[in-house]
Amino acid sequence: MRKFMRTAGIATATATAALGVMAAPAFAGPGDWTVSGSSSSITGTPAYTLYALEEQTNVVVTCDTSTAAGTANLGTHASNLLGTLTSVTFSDTSVPGGGCPASAGFTVTMTPDYSGTNAFTFVGDHVTSGVVYGTLQNVKVHLANSDGCTADVTGNIDGTYDNSTATLAVSGNDLTISNTNNCDSTVANNGDTIFLDGAYVIDPTLTISKA
Repeated sequence: MRKFMRTAGIATATATAALGVMAAPAFAGPGDWTVSGSSSSITGTPAYTLYALEEQTNVVVTCDTSTAAGTANLGTHASNLLGTLTSVTFSDTSVPGGGCPASAGFTVTMTPDYSGTNAFTFVGDHVTSGVVYGTLQNVKVHLANSDGCTADVTGNIDGTYDNSTATLAVSGNDLTISNTNNCDSTVANNGDTIFLDGAYVIDPTLTISKA
């Protein structure tokens, strides 16, 4: 059986993700960021099924019940660090024992690693028509599939937060596979990239703006 994932990234990546390597949050240009909400503790429920593609081997992983939780950086501040994910889970209703199905016939479990500086932090770049554009940075996820293949996925991933729908979305292919072990080359290889697409509806609702 082919070994590994049609990735899931994480954030695998995703964020995860996302979850990559900015050691410290960047700072916004002229004009402060304001994050408003009734609580700094936030949760996220999936807006749609999380999708991850191993771009070199074309393995696909899907997770229909991914969840997220974290902390919003409430207040007005010059820093563009807007929030941090502190817990992300990946599962699918088709896999009773846990994990997510892959197109190659195995299942994949994904375990985020929150260690390191500014892990799973969302930093803003600009706001256009009520949509915040930014990056989920320092994503790191450990992957293991039911065929015995393990690997890590790390990187940054582009993200948006839509004030009108309270939806945090991540989408991009800046996640990289490393530390593969017992993985068939038709499934995953060091240096391969992951395309990740997922979205979470945030509760309680946040409003984010930039002066």
